[in-house]
Amino acid sequence: MINSNSITFKVSTLLVVISAIFILLTTLVSRHLFISGYESMEHEKLNYIMHSISPSLALNLSYGFNEAVTELGNELIAHKHIVHVQILPHQSDAIHFGISIQDTKEHFTQEMTLHDPATKKSIATFKVFYSKKYFHQLMQEFYILISISIFLYIIALTILILFLLKSLKPLGLLANMMNHFNPKNPKTFHLPFNTKDEISSIGMSANSMVASARNYLSTMQELNKKLYQNEAHLKEAQRMAHVGSWEYNISNNTLELSAEMYRILALKSNTVLTWDEFLDYISSSDKLHVNNTLIYAIEHGSTFELKYSIVLKNSNLVYIHTRGKVRKKEAGHSRMAAISMDVTAEHTDKKTIEQLAFYDPLTKLPNRTLLNDRLSEAISNAKRHKKKIALLFLDLDHFKNINDTLGHDTGDSLLIHISKLLKNEVRESDTLSRIGGDEFVILLTDIKSHDDALVVTQKLIRSLHGQHKIDQHLMYITTSIGVAMYPDHGENYYELIKHADTAMYAAKEDGRNTAMLFTKQMSQDISKRRVLENDIQLMEGDYEQFELYYQPKIDAKSNKLLHVEALIRWRHPTKGLIFPDEFIHILEESGLILKVGEWIIESCFKQIVSWRQNNMELQVAINLSAAQFQDYNLIKLTTSLLEKYSINPLLIEFEITENISINNVQESLRIMQAIKSLGICITLDDFGTGYSSLSYLKQFPIDVIKIDKSFVMNMHDNHDDFTIVKTIINMAQSLNFKTVAEGVETTQHAKLLKELHCDMLQGYFYAKPLPVPEFNNYYNNFLNQNE
Repeated sequence: MINSNSITFKVSTLLVVISAIFILLTTLVSRHLFISGYESMEHEKLNYIMHSISPSLALNLSYGFNEAVTELGNELIAHKHIVHVQILPHQSDAIHFGISIQDTKEHFTQEMTLHDPATKKSIATFKVFYSKKYFHQLMQEFYILISISIFLYIIALTILILFLLKSLKPLGLLANMMNHFNPKNPKTFHLPFNTKDEISSIGMSANSMVASARNYLSTMQELNKKLYQNEAHLKEAQRMAHVGSWEYNISNNTLELSAEMYRILALKSNTVLTWDEFLDYISSSDKLHVNNTLIYAIEHGSTFELKYSIVLKNSNLVYIHTRGKVRKKEAGHSRMAAISMDVTAEHTDKKTIEQLAFYDPLTKLPNRTLLNDRLSEAISNAKRHKKKIALLFLDLDHFKNINDTLGHDTGDSLLIHISKLLKNEVRESDTLSRIGGDEFVILLTDIKSHDDALVVTQKLIRSLHGQHKIDQHLMYITTSIGVAMYPDHGENYYELIKHADTAMYAAKEDGRNTAMLFTKQMSQDISKRRVLENDIQLMEGDYEQFELYYQPKIDAKSNKLLHVEALIRWRHPTKGLIFPDEFIHILEESGLILKVGEWIIESCFKQIVSWRQNNMELQVAINLSAAQFQDYNLIKLTTSLLEKYSINPLLIEFEITENISINNVQESLRIMQAIKSLGICITLDDFGTGYSSLSYLKQFPIDVIKIDKSFVMNMHDNHDDFTIVKTIINMAQSLNFKTVAEGVETTQHAKLLKELHCDMLQGYFYAKPLPVPEFNNYYNNFLNQNE
């Protein structure tokens, strides 16, 4: 069936229209060419005739030879197609030859100007009229020929259309069958193809297509099944690897995201996201870099790789690693395809590793490794610009006592607190680091002089001044600081850190809570200290080189010698007698203080037994370090020694410093009560130099308060020291404590203290610490003098 949309109708119509246009154009073009050609030919013929006769005609007219002019005119009229000639002289009447002309349109007209041969002036106009009768005859013959051609062309076109209709009829049937073609169940086309032309080939191809479609559908079903499985595996792999994919169609500004990409962005899978909304997830710190990279990739069609962070709707920060490429097509279409991996875990792990590698896990300050890097860089810059840098080595005073008495958790809390205080006192360009234990190192860059560094040390010391409440404990912390300068004291990390450490130990030996600048003499002193440390380690439990000296304490009222204080000395085999100021801190830092402390306690017990055998009954005061006071074995050891040597516990006195006692009040109170339960006397040593609170003193089962010698030695010249000593004695009496004043070196000291009703006096005015044989002699002489 033929309809307006069929190929047959369209082709037939097209042929008719094209044929009509072709015939019309051919006719018009042919007619125009014929007419133009004929007219051009006739005009050329006339032009030739007129140019041939014009010289003679002009000559005769110029001389007035009218007969000759008439003869020439008649010759022209004799021409087959020339019907009229006009000669229009300028000075006389017109001359006509031939028939009269009524309609000039039926003739070809040619006109020429005649000139006088002698003067070359225009003398007349020469016009010839040429008949078109022969032209009209030719045109009639032309139209007859064109009509016959059109008629034959229409007959051929009709035959062609009928042949086309017959040939294309099978295609219509094929089209109808294909309209009812079921792609899910394709069937072979049964068409009346009896020829071997192109139409039959199409039918055969259609049937071949059906067979291929069957195979294709079968293959596609298998492929779809595998594709579905692969997509499922891909989604699972992306989910497990936290890798999502996305594609941005730059031409139409559309964005497609994978399921894992939606999960990374914490969005529902059906959420429609625009490109701008997608970019809005990028954190502000990374947005400019990401935008510039993507714009460059779009302009150049290049690959790109980005690491950045995104902020989710719930404010969570996610770190992303993206790799992608922009593909440009010839048609101008561009697509950006990429995969994005959630690397938050890796980023966190990297930060953790970096934190562990370069930062102290407790205080979060730079550690020794990072300090080394920054110091090396600072040295390079200082060398290049000829500037100075300073290295400050800080060590907290008596920090080990805090760990021993309050535990390491409290010690850690204190270190965190101290790190925050120190950080507030340094510039952002400086480096505050913790290199271990209670040791902090500060790198000061761009320092002009030693004085600048020492000014900073004073700020640091002041920052730690006063009370610090740590884990319900009130603490009073001081620090010793050593300073080394580049390039004055070293040109590399190891020299500077070593010399700053040396200066720090010198500050401790100078009384602590101060800062000292490195000098070469300090190195020598430290070398001596290292030798002593090594010698102590070599003792390996054999403490025969240690020796106890005893210093008497005199009863101020009765002037009797009833009490002594045991003081350790080191009789070195090569260096001679070494005082405790040089090695006690070594024992504390090395941890040997507990073993040596046990040796001191048992040695005192043995000495009491020895004196008892010689009728000398003396109460011996034994100094306890913080580690000994906190040692769980102290009570057990003391109990066993009391039983072993059968000693009256009243002859034993334990001296502790006030700083030890107040760092952990509850624990200190428990230990003191355990000591008191044994019947042993407790003395609070160095009273007035620490930060004791009266509320604590009221709780502690203390028997004696010992006034520090720093107040006693200048009390006769310094009113403030005198007032302090007087106040301490009055307070002790009100609390029923005994008092001992150390540092009594003059008669005036003894007199003032007796007037203030101090209970016991100790100092060089009576006797310095003495070895046992000398003390025994002193004791006997003292008794004889006071009988």
